[in-house]
Formats: sequence, structure tokens, C-alpha cells
Amino acid sequence: MRLIAVPLARSVRSTLPASSSTPPQPIYTLIIQRSPLTSTSSPSSSSSPSSSSSAKPPLSTRLLHKASDFWIALGKDGTTPGKKLALFDWKRRTYNAGEKLMDRIEHQEWALKGIDPKAGPALVLNPSPSHSPSSSSESDAGAASGSGTGIATSATLPLLYPPTLLHPSSLLLSLTRLTTQRTPYHRTRLLYCLVGMPLTIPFALVPVVPNLPFFYLVWRAYSHWRAWKGAEYLRGLLEQGRVEGRASQEVERAMLLGGEGMEGIDAAGGGAQILLTEQGIERLQSGLGLDEQARLELRRALQQTRLAGEKGELEDILAMEEKAASAVGGEGGQGGGEEKIDR
Repeated sequence: MRLIAVPLARSVRSTLPASSSTPPQPIYTLIIQRSPLTSTSSPSSSSSPSSSSSAKPPLSTRLLHKASDFWIALGKDGTTPGKKLALFDWKRRTYNAGEKLMDRIEHQEWALKGIDPKAGPALVLNPSPSHSPSSSSESDAGAASGSGTGIATSATLPLLYPPTLLHPSSLLLSLTRLTTQRTPYHRTRLLYCLVGMPLTIPFALVPVVPNLPFFYLVWRAYSHWRAWKGAEYLRGLLEQGRVEGRASQEVERAMLLGGEGMEGIDAAGGGAQILLTEQGIERLQSGLGLDEQARLELRRALQQTRLAGEKGELEDILAMEEKAASAVGGEGGQGGGEEKIDR
């Protein structure tokens, strides 16, 4: 698993003083890309591929697949020859309304809930103050793999970013702020959803149509739980200094900044510029091998950024990001080790 930081917009008129050593920090979204674990697996774990491949997926994964199939079937209602539309066409209407609700969910939540702790390096429990990737690389070389995934506990989580737009220390500090804010936020929202579920019982008395409010709260509770756990896991890696920033020329080229100039950037009005474009999303998908879910999340993030620009909120968001970055700019970045170039 690796993280990809994709810039969304940046401020044209920086509010930072000219003497500041912290560069203006664009707002960005995170894309989580799974990577095969065969390269980091131990010989003992790779000696029995049949046992791992034949293992049944966990119950939560199977339930999620069933729910996804049910949701897709709602959108296809009436398209199958020989089948009639549901009463009042409630299936297709529910699907369209649900898609609009999903588009309104913040892209930060989509990013955090996509982080799977089982697919990344295992956290070190009760690390010593002297623990760091550089000092513990030799001592942890023979450590056991974490969570049965074949990933050593001393491994780092790669974070790809375009070096022209994002600075590694500012990016890591921004991730620390994000996880610090989002961890209690999603935990609280999860409790709200759990409390609200019993209140939807009367909707089960409605004939024909299922208890949609209940299923919505179940889905939102699961989403908040995934985002909460993803934020906790990422925060733990940041505190242990095991998120490694890697300058990616591939991401840079996809953002139309690698030797092609700034012609592809759309102005958002005022003092902000939108950096991501539809063409950039297509280039990111083809250049980095992103799946369809990642492309959909990038489009959602772009739509939300454009909407914030239309409402006049984008410049305020960028100013808050710059202010937060300058407030901690003198403290230095957390984690990451030394910067690497990923081509």
C-alpha cells in the first residue's frame, strides 16, 4: 500500500511573510493505492500460496460485497428486459439520491477510510523514545511480520507527491493535523449513527420500501468507523516516523507541471487556482495504474474544490491551511526519513 498526495488548489496571493521558510501549502487529497505484498513477504509466508489464496474473505468483506451488489442492482432497476420498474420507481430514485449523498461526503473521509492497516506496515507497540526508521533498521531486521501480512514492523509507508507543488515537511505536518482532527471527529459521528439506528425502527412499517434510513445510518456508521481506524493508523505511523515522502515525477507530469508549464490550470477566481483537471485525473490513472475507485474519488475531490471556489470559500480554506503551516513551520516535519525520488 502507498499514499499519493494529489494537489487540488493553491493560493495565488500567499498570506505568508516573504521571510517565511515554509512554502505555501496547497490543499490536496490522498489516494490510497494497494501494492502486492509478494515483494516484501518472507520466504516462509510465500512457501504456501495455496493456503492464503484459498482462504475465505472475512465476514465484513463479504457483507460489504453483498451490499455493493445490492446497491448497483438498485441503479440498474428497469434496464433488464422483461422486468418491470419498482413501484413509484423507488429503486432508481433511491440510487440517484444516494449517489448525490456520497458525492457530498468530504474527500478527506474517503481518503482515510481507504487506508487498510492490514495492507500496510504494522505499528510498533510501545516504541521506545529512541525508535526511528534509521536507528532501528538493523535491530528490527529480524523482527516478526505484523498481523500475518508479511510486512515487517520496521517498514515505512510510501507517500508520493509532486515536488514542485508540495514540500515534504509541510505535507507531513498537514497529515498530522488531519489525523489529529479527524480521529475524534469520526469516532463521535460513529456514536451518533449508532444512537440513531433504533430511532429508524418505525420506518420499517412502511410497505414495499425497505427501511432506508436504517440502512443509511448503518452505511455511515461503517464509513466513519473505517475513517476513524484509518486516521488512527496513519497517525501512529506519523508519530513513529514511518511515513516516507517520495518525490514522484509521474505525479508531477500528470499535474501538467513536469516540463509542460501551467497551461492546464483552471482559475477558481479571486486568489485561488485549481490545480487538478479532468485530464490530470486521466493521466494519474493511466500513469500510476489507479483503479476506478481512485478515479471516482479524485473526481469527487475536484467537484468539491470547484464548488468551494464557486461559493467563495476556497480562498478562506487555503488561508487557514497556510496559517496552520506557518504556525508549526519552525518545528520541522515529522517522520518520513530522507526524501527519495520516485520515477
